[in-house]
Order: sequence, then C-alpha cells, then structure tokens
Amino acid sequence: MKSQTPWVAALLIALGVGIIIGRKTQSATSGSDSEAADPSGATPSDYRSSRIRNDADAPRHGGGSTGTLVDNKVKYMTQLAEQLNLERGMPDFDALFGIWEMARDMSPEEIKLALGEIKSLQLPHQSAMFMKAMLVMQWAKKDGASAMQYVSESKDRRDFFPMHEMALQAWGSSDPNGAYRWYEANKETLKPRERKQFEARAIAALAKDHFDQAFLKAKNVDSSSRDEVFQSLGSTVANNPEQRQMLLDYLQTLDDKDALTETGSTIARQIAMKDVQGAIEFVEKWPGEDKSEITGQVAEQWGQTEPEKAMAWRIGQLAADADPADAVEDIFAGWARKTPDQAKNWLNGQSDIDQDQLRSEAIKQMRWDDNYQLSISWADEIKDEKKRLQNYRNIYSSWKRDDKEGAQRWLDAQDPEMRKSIAPGGR
Repeated sequence: MKSQTPWVAALLIALGVGIIIGRKTQSATSGSDSEAADPSGATPSDYRSSRIRNDADAPRHGGGSTGTLVDNKVKYMTQLAEQLNLERGMPDFDALFGIWEMARDMSPEEIKLALGEIKSLQLPHQSAMFMKAMLVMQWAKKDGASAMQYVSESKDRRDFFPMHEMALQAWGSSDPNGAYRWYEANKETLKPRERKQFEARAIAALAKDHFDQAFLKAKNVDSSSRDEVFQSLGSTVANNPEQRQMLLDYLQTLDDKDALTETGSTIARQIAMKDVQGAIEFVEKWPGEDKSEITGQVAEQWGQTEPEKAMAWRIGQLAADADPADAVEDIFAGWARKTPDQAKNWLNGQSDIDQDQLRSEAIKQMRWDDNYQLSISWADEIKDEKKRLQNYRNIYSSWKRDDKEGAQRWLDAQDPEMRKSIAPGGR
C-alpha cells in the first residue's frame, strides 16, 4: 500500500528532532560505509576543507572557481538525493543527513547558487524538494532575512514542504529575535493560515531564550491564534516546571477550555518523551476538566517504548463507562506493528476488551507496511464473521494494488464461497 505519508512523517521527525533545533552532532554519514564518493573521489570532509578556503573573510578565487566548487557540492548532494529511495516509503537517513551536512558547510551565496541549479537536475521531484528544503533551512540559520526574501520571491506551487515555515523555524533556532522582528514587519503580507503558524513558531522560538518577552506577546495575540500560539509555547516550556506553570495558570484565567486542554496535552506529551513518571505526576495534578485527553497523550507517548505498561495505566485511568479498546487501539496497533508476537500474546490474555477491534487496528498498520501475509494471519483470528470478512476484503484490495499476482494466489487458495465473498467478480 504505497503512500507518501510515511516518508513525509519521517522527514518531519528528522527535521524536528535533529535539524530545526540545530544538530550539534556530526553527520550520520561520517564513516567509509556511508560516504558516497563523487566522480572526483571526494567526500564531505574534502568539501568542508574547500569551504574553509571559500569563507567570506578568506581571499576569493575568481567567479569560475566558486562556481566550480558549488557545482561539485551540488553533484555530491545529488548523488545522496538519488539514494533517498523515497519511492520505497521511507528515506535513507544516511543520505538525508549527508545532504544536511553538506548544506551546513555552504555559505548563503553558495546555497543560493545551488538552489538555482536544482531546477536543472534530473532528479525525482520529491528528492529535489528534500534538497531544496534543507538548503533553505541552512540558509535561514545563517542569514534568515535573505533566506526569507528568497522563499517569498520564489514560491513554487510544486513545493509540498512549507518553505516559509521551515525557513522561519530554522531562523528562530539561531536568531529568535530576528525571526520575530521579520514576522512583525511582514505579517500583513501573509495569508491568515500562514500568519497563525508563523506567529506561533516565532513566539515559541523567542521563548527559548526570552520567555518573559514571548509570554507577554502570547498574551496579546488575537483569539483566533490563541490555541496554536499557546500549544507551540507549551511545547517549548514543557520541561521547565516554573514556566509551564505560569503558562497554565494564565490559561485557567481565560474562558477558553480548548486552549487549556490542548496546551496541557502538548505539555504532557513533551514531558513523557523524557520523563514518564514526571508526565504521570503532571496528569495527576491536572486542574482542567478534560483529564482523559491529557492521559491519552501521555499513554501514547509512553506506549512507544513500553506499550503493555502504558495500556495498563491508560485503562486504569478510564471512567467506568469508557471503552478500553477505543482508549488503547493506537498504542496496541503500534506495538503489533513492531513486535506482533508479543502483542498477540498479550491480546489473547485479555477478556475485558474488544479483541476483534484491536486486531482490526493492528491489521491496518500491517497493511500500511505492505505486510499482507501477517495481516491475513491476524484476520484469521477475528471471531466476528462480518468483521473478519471485511478485513479480508480490505487486505485483498490493498494487496492486489501492490502485488496483483501474490494477492491472486492467496485468493485462489480460498474455498469458492470465500472467494466470492471477498471478490465477487473473481478479481
């Protein structure tokens, strides 16, 4: 079941965790196994040495020399982009960070030249957009104003990454005051949706070093932007108990339960990434009414590492009339995707939960991974005949789009009545 979503999600995770906040570690491509050589046999470290000779304060060679250097860097990044394998659903992270490291060592002038060359490269559109996004972000970290001017003047409808937002967030990680000043000066030129997103990101970036200033600006935002601004701010201050309490205390004074709950959910999830026990204590002290939503955020984050414990805690927090299968289906599906045997053993031992519902959720994840044989084995165990048959149909429908011959072999192995139920036309 092919989709662009997995690799887009992977990019956002990589950029959000490792890049936008400013990677301090060396590239994952350092080492002989992951450094793909360009036609001249050069590696990223060779280009870094060249970059030193090309610094703004170093003697400049002629324009031809600079152009040649940029050409060589672009050639190397192009080779890495060709290794991304986006059509397989998940990017090659060695190649991804190799491109990032190359862009990191380029000057704004070189990046602008490289962006001009991308249009002429014989690359799949997705791979070219990866390169463009990382070049723009690195440019913004070095010279945010000129990078923002570039993306403002060169909007391309084919871009499926929000270049404005990525540039502004990257700029905010290195110069939050500058990023916010740009937003203030240019907000009237932005579309309403862009304005909300920019404002939220600019204030959140400012809060990293100047919380008091950011908090004051957040208090004065328009009510239509409030939810997004406070969620972004909550994510930034989640692991600072004093600042997050100031934020929550203020939100409780507003007649806006949604803003309080959504910001609390964001904070709880961020805490849980580093400190599950701390997140549990945060939930226990939650002052708002929608405690179940906050609990769910903590459980989902916890469930990525300890799903059985997370589900037990989540179910234990439910109201008497709540459906436990609804509450833990996402956690269980993620567990089944990673370690299906463990998840299946746990499920078979549960008597007070809708097992068929959780099996169906697990099957969705396996279909997403094109793991059709495993999906069938899970569907075989669904007790409700209608649900079992519907899952067979869903699996077959996805399977035949991806592997028509394999799907047909499985269908042909079923008894005639089953074949007719799954595929009335026989195909």
